Amino acid sequence: MNKAQRNGEYRPPDIRSQAGVTLLELLVAVSLVALLAVGMAFALRISLAGSSKAQSRIMDNRRVLGVERVLRHEVADLIPALTICGPDSKGSMAPTLLFEGAADRMRLASAYSLSEAGRGQPRLLEFQVIPGENSQGVRLVVNERLYTGIGSRNSLCTGFTSVPGVSAAIPVFAPIETGPSSFVLADKLAFCRMSYEEPRPAPELSRWVPQWLHTNTWPMAVRFEMEPLTRSSPGLELSTVTVPLHITRDPYQEYRE
Repeated sequence: MNKAQRNGEYRPPDIRSQAGVTLLELLVAVSLVALLAVGMAFALRISLAGSSKAQSRIMDNRRVLGVERVLRHEVADLIPALTICGPDSKGSMAPTLLFEGAADRMRLASAYSLSEAGRGQPRLLEFQVIPGENSQGVRLVVNERLYTGIGSRNSLCTGFTSVPGVSAAIPVFAPIETGPSSFVLADKLAFCRMSYEEPRPAPELSRWVPQWLHTNTWPMAVRFEMEPLTRSSPGLELSTVTVPLHITRDPYQEYRE
């Protein structure tokens, strides 16, 4: 018993030495932690969204570069091959260039393919511009078939026809058929057209034509003109791809070592 108790006096206990927080302080602390967590969540979300957009843009750029690279390799590695065409006006079977060039299709033999790059067997490549999904825009597709020689694809060329302004008869090739095995090179395009550089005498030297009507030589270059159906955010977009063809041999002359 202390002195205050002996004197009959009551004093409340000293609470200054007891640690603790009030309910208001606890609510403020919880609110601050919640705000901090929400801020961090928003920052993480924005960061993930930015990363996703960057990855998407990188993939789109790689896809554009991949399409251009494939077109350059497949066309530049053209094999100067011949094919046997159907009966002409005299009823004889005649050889002609294994090359068909129009604004919406092209057929050629190449040493490069999507499946084996430049290390596999020669391929017969058939490029075709077809309508896009739901008839929105167009897409560029290619068929790849094994090429085994001049007489391996007799059905490709069905005969010859005459064209006004052209002295020689022009070969008629079978239509290009697209299906599940066709590979889509470019999709969602506003347009896609092919043209061919034709040698001309001086002073013109050359010009671009929408259809190849020569049976004794290949074009100097092939041009793919493409434009996306919709413009996206800044990045690489498919445009014009020009591929030179460095072929100087006579297709009807037999070369021996």
